[in-house]
Amino acid sequence: LDFPDELEQEPWTLRLSYPISQITGDERIQAVTFAEDMIFLAGADSGAKSIYVLNRDGELLRSFGQLSASRYGFSALTWDGELLWGAGDREIYGFNLDGDSVTSFSGPFNPSGNAVWDGDRGLLWLAGVTSNVSGCDREGNVVTTWNRRNMRMYGFGLYPEDPDGHELYVLTNPEGTTELVMKMDLDDGDTLRVTTLPDSGGRPNGCA
Repeated sequence: LDFPDELEQEPWTLRLSYPISQITGDERIQAVTFAEDMIFLAGADSGAKSIYVLNRDGELLRSFGQLSASRYGFSALTWDGELLWGAGDREIYGFNLDGDSVTSFSGPFNPSGNAVWDGDRGLLWLAGVTSNVSGCDREGNVVTTWNRRNMRMYGFGLYPEDPDGHELYVLTNPEGTTELVMKMDLDDGDTLRVTTLPDSGGRPNGCA
């Protein structure tokens, strides 16, 4: 999301907030990504696994079923400019903005709770909560793997313009209660601490 009118805000200042469970009627929203000026959310309330599509105003435009065969559906979503990718168990699904299946492959982890597309390297970075971090091509071949550095990982985002060259942003809570954002250099696996998230009354389940 771009905020051209608020460029002077300090980093990690809250800009917008959407009551997504109220909007979607789903109490188990697990993943989010942004594509073609729309917000895509993965939810699995009461076993009904859905993808919800919202506009920038937080209005629900439509929804469609998930491809995931896992009990809780996708716990990670990302967009590569052509396809949405969903990860939840070992199978990784590529599908279009209408939810039609285009491709899939068996990933290196089960479950795969984190996913983000890296356009510069042409890789889909995947990980479980306590696995290492692997970069896979669109066919599922593992190209690179980095040690997780003891992080428990709950969401990936990619920021190619990171000033420290640590492009992979990771939601993590190493102490079980404190929510942190860490970042990883995808050329050597080095990690740096970014910030502690403010207490919002809940734990974030995804980022983009």
